[in-house]
Amino acid sequence: MTAPRKPQLVSTTRPLHPDHAQVRSHASSHYRTPVVPGQWDDIARRACMNGQCPAFAVALHEVIGGQVVAVITRHPLGEYVLLDWEHVLVRTPGGTLWDAEGPRSDAEVIKAFPLREGERGTVALVDAEPMQVLGRAPIPAHLPNERFLPQNVTVARTFIPAYLQLHDLEPAPSTG
Repeated sequence: MTAPRKPQLVSTTRPLHPDHAQVRSHASSHYRTPVVPGQWDDIARRACMNGQCPAFAVALHEVIGGQVVAVITRHPLGEYVLLDWEHVLVRTPGGTLWDAEGPRSDAEVIKAFPLREGERGTVALVDAEPMQVLGRAPIPAHLPNERFLPQNVTVARTFIPAYLQLHDLEPAPSTG
């Protein structure tokens, strides 16, 4: 039996249609997923759930406020603990967690990110700062070139108006 193939980085020299943008999505075997900025559809939702959750969470946080939250797995390694960032969401003041899938409870989110078979450790939700999830989140070992780029947040921002309308969410009151 062969081991499962890890996603490979696929670069493309063929330019996309000018109305499309490329965002990195490490859960896709194609690595780059064309999305249409401003068009909240299944392609955008998948990109924002599979590799671009930090960009989407930061863009959503900018509009609705609340707290950026990371799903972390903690794995004991002797006297050390290895932390893996699994997902990033936003918690509203009412306690609901929001990601590209919509509203979720803490229990639903933790259940969605179980430990892999044979792994020891725990899954936890931890508060995080927007720049922490964008700039200092660990890079997946199988994607050494993965970075959460500013243009990805810019593209994610274009999805927020349609996302808010779809979920009947209100922007946070302006403080300025």
